[in-house]
Amino acid sequence: MSFRWRSVAICIALIGWHAAPAAARPVEVVFVCEHGVAKSVVAAELFKRMAAARGLSVHVVSRGTAPESAVPLALTDNLRKDGYDVRGFQPQRLSAADTSGVNYLVGFGVPLPQAPDASVIHWDDVPALSDDYASARDAIAAHLADLVNSIAKAAPAARN
Repeated sequence: MSFRWRSVAICIALIGWHAAPAAARPVEVVFVCEHGVAKSVVAAELFKRMAAARGLSVHVVSRGTAPESAVPLALTDNLRKDGYDVRGFQPQRLSAADTSGVNYLVGFGVPLPQAPDASVIHWDDVPALSDDYASARDAIAAHLADLVNSIAKAAPAARN
């Protein structure tokens, strides 16, 4: 290859490198319920699957305002039947770091802190998972479908 063509190839490579779009920042979502072991866990697991199906890049966490020590066995079993394995999940208390730079802060029947950069959402109409798992899961899924659609429309750059 002559010097001239080698220089052209290098220039094209450099232009292509600079023109390549940066990887999209994942959409950050924090789900919060009182004990951090039920509604927020179900929401996080369902949301991850729904976002992946739409090709969205997301980072999702589940938190509690007064976390329990573990996910109740009945909920673990129901989630396993739905294809989710939360046996190793360790509930954590919502912290200021969780709300910093987050895009969506979603609460289930709990007061939420100020999150200046976040859309703060309250889904207080979801029934208790311990009363009727399927109905509560379906109510969460309906809210999540709306959220995923909103994210997909607003942030096409969030796609993988």
